[in-house]
Amino acid sequence: MTAYVALGLDAARFWGVTPRLLKLEMDGAEARLRRDRELTWWGAMLPHLKKPVPLEKFMGQKVDPATRAAAFNAAWDRVDRAFNRKGRSQP
Repeated sequence: MTAYVALGLDAARFWGVTPRLLKLEMDGAEARLRRDRELTWWGAMLPHLKKPVPLEKFMGQKVDPATRAAAFNAAWDRVDRAFNRKGRSQP
């Protein structure tokens, strides 16, 4: 019960939980704490990174190259419009 409460789970609920549900809750709490430690580590390491990590990669999401390229091109199109350029192909 000490470990159950230490993970931030409700002590009053402990005695009504089945062993299978107890394992699920403990595994979930462990995963949450592991993720908190990872995020803390990343927060501490960010000032030391030479190249910023994209948010999608940081969050562990798969990055679609076509979507990334479209977002990159859209960003440059906004820069071109800001400078009244006609398009990216001109020197």
